[in-house]
Amino acid sequence: MYKQTRDDVAKLAGVSTATVSRVINQNGAPVSEELRNRVLAVADQLGYRPNLAARALVTGKTRLVALWASDCYTPYYSMMVKYMALRGEQRHYQVIASSRRHFSSASDLIVPTTAWQVDGLLLLDTASLTPSVLSLYKPEVPRVSVGVFHEDARDLVRVDLYTGARQALTHLMSPGCRRIAYMHNEESSTFRDPRTCAYRDLLREAGLEGIHITIPNQERQSARTAIKDHVREHGLPEAIFCVNDDVALGCYRGLLDLGVRIPDDVALVGCDGLPELEYLETPISTLVSPVEALCEYGWKFLERRIEEPDTPVQQITLPTQLVIRESSRR
Repeated sequence: MYKQTRDDVAKLAGVSTATVSRVINQNGAPVSEELRNRVLAVADQLGYRPNLAARALVTGKTRLVALWASDCYTPYYSMMVKYMALRGEQRHYQVIASSRRHFSSASDLIVPTTAWQVDGLLLLDTASLTPSVLSLYKPEVPRVSVGVFHEDARDLVRVDLYTGARQALTHLMSPGCRRIAYMHNEESSTFRDPRTCAYRDLLREAGLEGIHITIPNQERQSARTAIKDHVREHGLPEAIFCVNDDVALGCYRGLLDLGVRIPDDVALVGCDGLPELEYLETPISTLVSPVEALCEYGWKFLERRIEEPDTPVQQITLPTQLVIRESSRR
């Protein structure tokens, strides 16, 4: 089967092979938008695909970026990966997404990224994974950490989850609630987690005793089971703050199983900003993470680091937004 070449694209588009190279590899003198679109349309029509290895040798760039997330499979991180990939596509990068919840060394990893040279790394909440992830790449590969859990010394897009969590908890306390529970998994119970810090700090300041509903993981079924067990054994708290929206959804379902009225009997607030929380019979309040802004700044910082390796360290902190819905209105 005949394989289309750069010469074929140039002939049909009525341009030189050098112009095709500039468009496909995005190097050299810029071309007009009309010319670029024409070359890309012909390349698509012919099914022309550049040789990535050859392109990397010529340009020094692969247009590949490795995206590492602590967990690609939860709704929140799936949303993050989606927006990161869209932002990459707009910038003509291909994103290779990888995830590994638990590993001790690089030898535990078998992933596609090991086979490719990449132009940069985007690390989503991978502070505990960073040493093993970085061992897969050359030290000079540009990288940007994004999210709550990160390494401080490098380019960084932070989320101020602590302030937002305090706002959510203050909102739950405002009607005079005294028994406010925090539903979370064991991993989120450390002082390293800003939601946990906010809960412990605020309750201590208010002179209230904490109520921890600990679940084995951050999955909906675990939360559904745990809230029913807790209510049967300890009674119903006045309000519940959930470590994330998946947990809030499971907790919501478990409360309905018990015949509990939300928010009349108990107020409920989640954390993340998953869209489905708005579509329930009683929409759930949540602390919304600025996902699109995180992704935009992550790419902005990474592109600058790729093009200007000596640029000063880039860091920004973005706020969360408390969205109050019927689940916590009293």
